Amino acid sequence: MSFKLDIEKLIDKNLNTYNHDSDRFIADYNRELELTKEYNGRQLLELLQNADDAGSNEVSINWDRDNLKLTISNKGEKFDVGGIKSLMLANLSTKTKISYILSSS
Repeated sequence: MSFKLDIEKLIDKNLNTYNHDSDRFIADYNRELELTKEYNGRQLLELLQNADDAGSNEVSINWDRDNLKLTISNKGEKFDVGGIKSLMLANLSTKTKISYILSSS
């Protein structure tokens, strides 16, 4: 199966779950709110950690002032289906790395 089809299946599965289980939809929404609070102020560090986790030796940070858009990209490993799934479902990380970037705050 292709990467695109695998991702489309994940999306369909999530939509089906939320369409048939409003409690799950509300629970996931509430969890996202909590995660947002936990990560507030750490967004840039998290994006840099993602680059490190992907094994990238290059990070590009671009600020588009006209469109108020910040883009951070890296040349590490590409996402696989498991990585995309972990973005779609809270607390389903595929990370196995033990060392971390430490902030000096």
